[in-house]
Amino acid sequence: MTCTKILTLAASLTACLTIADTAHAQGQQSARSLALGGSLVANARGVEAVAWNPAGVLRRTSGLELDLVGLSTRVENNSFSLREYNRFTGAHLNEADKQYILNRIPSQGLSLESQATAHVASFWVSTFAITFSSEAAAKGNLSRDAIELLLYGNSTLDAVNLSGTGGESYVVASAGFTMARPIATLAGSSVSAGITLRYVKGLFVEQITELYGQITTSNTSINGNARLVAQTANAGRGMAVDLGVLLEKDGGWSFGASLTNALGYVNWSGNPEEYVVSFSIDSLSILTLENDDVIQSQDTTYSIGSFTTHLPSVLRMGVSKQGNRFLWTAQWEQGLNRVAGTSTSPRLSTGAELWLASAVPVRAGVSVGGGRGLGLSMGSGIHAGPLYLDMGAGLVGGLAPGSAKGWELAFNTGLRF
Repeated sequence: MTCTKILTLAASLTACLTIADTAHAQGQQSARSLALGGSLVANARGVEAVAWNPAGVLRRTSGLELDLVGLSTRVENNSFSLREYNRFTGAHLNEADKQYILNRIPSQGLSLESQATAHVASFWVSTFAITFSSEAAAKGNLSRDAIELLLYGNSTLDAVNLSGTGGESYVVASAGFTMARPIATLAGSSVSAGITLRYVKGLFVEQITELYGQITTSNTSINGNARLVAQTANAGRGMAVDLGVLLEKDGGWSFGASLTNALGYVNWSGNPEEYVVSFSIDSLSILTLENDDVIQSQDTTYSIGSFTTHLPSVLRMGVSKQGNRFLWTAQWEQGLNRVAGTSTSPRLSTGAELWLASAVPVRAGVSVGGGRGLGLSMGSGIHAGPLYLDMGAGLVGGLAPGSAKGWELAFNTGLRF
């Protein structure tokens, strides 16, 4: 037996995953950092050091740096490659196709995530930097049972558990001030520390705080219930603190560590609301399909008090070796909280940069873990006089465009005097 009304219930829960089609800017990913696989904590410098290691603002790139425009974005999922997406989108699905799709989804469900950032008119001079950026994040998960219900209806299931479906998103803008100082000098080594203080302006948030659902099928009828509770707001204020240390040794070796959003939160007070969507199905069958009392639904919105969300906190440690025209970097990264824009699974990355000429860098990197699988990235740029322009691109969850489960792009340009 199949039932379009039950599919509507699952589709409503699926819609909760599309809270936002923009995303996040954790780390304000630069084209250089992306091309190096994100392994920049021990070699970040100038404006880019603000995102990766505040202590790196002591590393001189010039006398003055003005980062005019920077953009980055990432889109990924945990189940399907681009080739598979193109294969099934808009196609008529037979039984083999449906089973293939279901087999690709892990037990925790289909996870979707996108990230993006923009920063403009940020500058660095001497031992400090001032940055302006906007960032957002969207993350969602659809339970495997819900996807099976969408594919097959209720014909093959005795019970469907919709719990595990959820999502969250936010959009914020921030202004930051970064300062670093040398703190020790040892034989052949120097140690510096840095801190970034950011004022955060919340622009939008939506998060699911409660979601459960259960549908059971017997020989004669279908019963079930589902409830979703979400909070939204359109304005808020908060702050964030980033910390970093850098050890530089003779011979071009550097060791760095940073904690992004050691303290990072937004208190949402602009039109905070909570909405509740609930469904109940009582003895649904062919005989009762047209009975309006069988399927009950309710959608209610309430005004609530202000609430607080936390920004993604990330710990990074890494090493780099700088030569005359060659750089090698490596990094370990660990998310410390479960919010949109980060993963609590550790991630390892390494990258290399080669200057073919004084104006043209060639970069490549590889990463693994962090809930993203294997990733490959590369990039280049043009550095002519005071003008620099860098570009980077990466694949998430695969080493070829067709087999990857996501992609990343970054671009930034500015002036160094």
